[in-house]
Parts: sequence; structure tokens; C-alpha cells
Amino acid sequence: MRHGSAIRVSLLGLMVGLCLGACTSILGDDFVLGGQGAGDVGGAGGTSANGAAGSGAGQAGAGAGMMQPECGDGNFEPGEACDDGNLMDGDGCAANCTIEGSCSEPIGLMQTTDTASRIEWAISSTTGGESQVGLAACDGGPLGAGSDRVYTFTTTDTRDVTVTLSLGFSGLVRVMSQVCDTASEVVALGGTDGCSTGDVLEYRDLAAGSYFVVVDGQGARDAGGFDLRVRADCPTSLLGLSEMRIGLPDRASFMNNAPGAGCSVDLDGLSVQMGWTGGTPVDTALTGVLAPGDQLVVSDMDGDGDFYTGVNVIFDTSKGNYAALCRGGCAQAEDVIDVVASSEGMAHPTLPGGTAFSPEGLQGIVTGIDDNHLSYQRAATMGSSPTFLKSDWAIGPFLPTLFYDSFEDGNFDGWTIANLNIPYGVMSGGNGQQGEQALDLSGNSGTYTGFSTSFAAVQPTTITFRVRAVPTNFGFVGWVMMGDSNLTGNDGILQTRLGDEDAYVTSKNGSVVIPITPNTWVRFEYNNINWNKKTLDLVIRNPNNTKIHEAFDLPFWHQGTNDISRIHAYNTSDGFAYFDGFTLTQ
Repeated sequence: MRHGSAIRVSLLGLMVGLCLGACTSILGDDFVLGGQGAGDVGGAGGTSANGAAGSGAGQAGAGAGMMQPECGDGNFEPGEACDDGNLMDGDGCAANCTIEGSCSEPIGLMQTTDTASRIEWAISSTTGGESQVGLAACDGGPLGAGSDRVYTFTTTDTRDVTVTLSLGFSGLVRVMSQVCDTASEVVALGGTDGCSTGDVLEYRDLAAGSYFVVVDGQGARDAGGFDLRVRADCPTSLLGLSEMRIGLPDRASFMNNAPGAGCSVDLDGLSVQMGWTGGTPVDTALTGVLAPGDQLVVSDMDGDGDFYTGVNVIFDTSKGNYAALCRGGCAQAEDVIDVVASSEGMAHPTLPGGTAFSPEGLQGIVTGIDDNHLSYQRAATMGSSPTFLKSDWAIGPFLPTLFYDSFEDGNFDGWTIANLNIPYGVMSGGNGQQGEQALDLSGNSGTYTGFSTSFAAVQPTTITFRVRAVPTNFGFVGWVMMGDSNLTGNDGILQTRLGDEDAYVTSKNGSVVIPITPNTWVRFEYNNINWNKKTLDLVIRNPNNTKIHEAFDLPFWHQGTNDISRIHAYNTSDGFAYFDGFTLTQ
């Protein structure tokens, strides 16, 4: 037995000796002999090359006879986390065959773009080696058994984020808020999880923070090269419609509501849609970048705004109108960023993307006045040239309009006529400037003996109305006086009337005469009414909405007027006068 053992040791020593010069070719490039030397082999009762006795039957010395993997040969073997065939760092598999982009050390994506509106990160690499993130739900099935890489990026504010993966194998991409934790996947737009076997994951209003992106093989054998891109845009939700103007021109304004020196929003891919009851909506594509606090105008009159619709928009106050700001087209509700709309007489427009003209619609819907004068999301003044001010935007029902009548209901309910001996009523057939109908008064009714209406006392900050009138002899028609319950004795806050070719306005400072085109609508605007100082700003516009007169800080005609609770409309000469669109707002 001892003799046989000696023979076996000698044969092994002979094999080791033969191997010393050629072991690489015999065992392959992946392995080298371990231990301190070929002689470090012992056996039962045997003696090693350095004279030490073997420690046990057939037991090699420390590491003797073991073959170690060779990193960089392209063969993934035990002891290696990866092997991509080279000894380079930075390509997903390090020179020591450890994974670059592991769960314990995710790689920060390289930033390639940093502008006022966009940040981008990118990396090109390969997968291969161990699977770190196992099977989990993805596009309807458990996937992700292949080799993977883990990356991270950080945003410091809310962003619209797009993750794009280009690859040449069956792979997938996941986005998580906790590293390698599939339970923390961030659900993407239009999906049920934060994983895609396609090439894109999209997020809107993704909160600031650090996120982890995993590029994985769908199956255990799926691996290869890929390009990963992450784009973080200033969110389009910062944009909101700030004005919808009905008149000449028809237009919609929107602005970037980001605070301070916040995000600038890239407008490429966005559009404004302007529509009305019974008409074909008009879409206008947007371009450029909108800085915080800046406002842009889309108008149907070339040269009036920043963007020209190219066609005439037919807003009609007797029906319904809307303006919508959308991502791309306005076909889907999720593409609608903001909507403002108005309607008259329950003729509501069909809103884009299936959004509803009701309190169950998009967040921010409000109801103005009553069910016959509904407004959709952030609405303020109804009727001609309503201005939807940021300060008026609110969630829930509110009544920004204190008084309104454009006579589109076909009557003058709430108004009384003092002189029944002259023709009066509601004129239809397209004579109204604010819709189809207007209040009609013909002949000389006498001072304060035409139409009048009374209501609870209010202190509006803005008043608008329109008058179209022609006297048939020298004199004045189309008088409008507003004031408190003592109006007939104090002439209220301002006195306006029309002559043949002029408009007359009287305040405490006296009268001014403004030339006008005969027999056309004239719009009067009392703005910035200050009830403490008893002053207001005055604007007068022609039928095309062009400003023909402006004055600031006009003192009230009667400085003792503390509110408005009565309106009078009358003639003091033969002729006719149409009145339309009385609107008092806060």
C-alpha cells in the first residue's frame, strides 16, 4: 500500500513537472495553477518538494492544482461577475471583471445637456454576467432574468421625464425610486408599472429626487449592447391659459406660471386649439421656449400676437367657445393641459379630448353666474372679450361676475321701461355686438325715463358695455349712467352718451369728446375702479376692438357714490340706440 501510494505521488509529480512548461496550452487560457509552485503537492505519508510532509491523503497544499478564471478573455466563469473580453473600465464590466452599474454601486448617468428648459443624461454600454434584478412584472409578464446594469440620475425640481432605450437584444428598462427594488417602480404614463419591453418610458410631473434605471435582459440568455438616454424637461403643467378674448381679433393667451427664476418650458410639440359650437376647431402649433412669467398670444389676426392661426376664428358669444392648450393634438384628455370656455344660453361647446363641461371635468372647473352662463376651468367674465385673469383662477364654484346681461335670452327680464310711448324691446337678427341680440330703444325717451335695472349694491373693479346709436337730429342718444340708489339725483360714477360722430364722456374733470364712426358699436371699459380714491381708468374701443381712447385716474362724476345698484340706459333725442353686454366684475 505504501509502495502504491509512492507510485501515485511520483506520477502526479511527473505530470506537474511536465506541465510547468506547457500548462497554459494544456489547461487553456482561463486558468493558472494555484499555490506557490508545482511541488506544493502532498499525499498520505508523502513529502512535498520543500520537504514538508503532506497533511492528508490526496490533499493538495494551499491552492495547489486549482485553476483560476482569467479576466478579460470573454468567458463568463465562476468567480467573475462579468467578462466582456477586455481589461477596460467604464464599459459596464471593469478590468477586474466586476459589474459597473451594480445594485451596491449604481452608476450616475453622464449629463450631456443642461439648458434652461432641459437636462439630458446618456450612456452606451453592454450587459453580461450576473443577474442582479430578478423576474418581475413587465408589460403583462414576469421578465428580467438576464444580465443587467443599474444607473441613477437626480432631478432637483419637478420634471417631465422621458427614458429611451435602444438595444440589439431582447431587453427591457425599469425605473425605480429605490435601488434594485422592483416594488418601488414608478408607474409610467399610460402603464401599470415602471417597466417597458419597448424603447420609451414617459413621466409627467415627476417629483424631484433620485431615480434608478435598470437595463435588463428579458430572459436568462438575453444580453448585449445598448444606448440609454434620459431627458428631463421643464413640465408643461407650468403652462396655463391666461386670457380668452372674444371679439376682433379672437385670440387666446397663455403663460408660464413657474415662480421666480424657475423652469423655461419648451413649446415644441404643443398646440393651442380654438373651437366654437357648430364650427371646425382651429389648431395652431407652437414653437420656442417660454421663460417663467412670460406670456404668448395666439390670434386670428396676423401681427396681433406671437402666433397666427392662419384662418379666421369664429368665436360667437351667443353660442359656446373654448380655447385649449394641448400636448400635440387635443384628441385625448391626458393631452389637454388647460381649457377655458364660455357659453351662453346653455349652448355649450364640445370640449376637446372628451373633457366635460361640468364640475366633474378637469381640476379647476368653476361655475359663473348660473347654469346658463357656465365657465370651464379658471373662468372669469362671461360674454364679449372675457378676460380670464390669473387672480381669478380658483378651484370650486365662485361668482366673479357681479352683474351680466347680453340679452341672448330674447327678453329684457329684470329691466323696466319708464316711457311706454316709444318703440323698445330686444332687437334680434344679428344686431347685437355681443351675440345675436341687443336691447333696442328708439325715439326720445327722456332723461332717466328709458330702460333701467336695479340689483343688490356691488363695488366692481371692472365694468364693460357696448352701445351703437345714431341721433336723427342734433342731440344725444345711447346714454348710460351707473350709480347707487340715488343715481337720478347724482349722475353716478361716469356719464357716457353718443352723438352723430362722437362719443362724450363726463367725469368730475369735465367732458371729453372722442370721434367715432357713426352707427357702429362702441365698447366702453371702466378699469381699475378704486372705491376709496373714487377714480377709474377708461378705455374706448371701436368694433374691431382697436383702442381709440384711453384715460387714467378719472375722478368719479359724483364723488359721493359708494357703490352701484342701478343702471340707466336712455335717449334724449330722436334716433335709436342699441345696448349690449353689460358686465360688472370684481
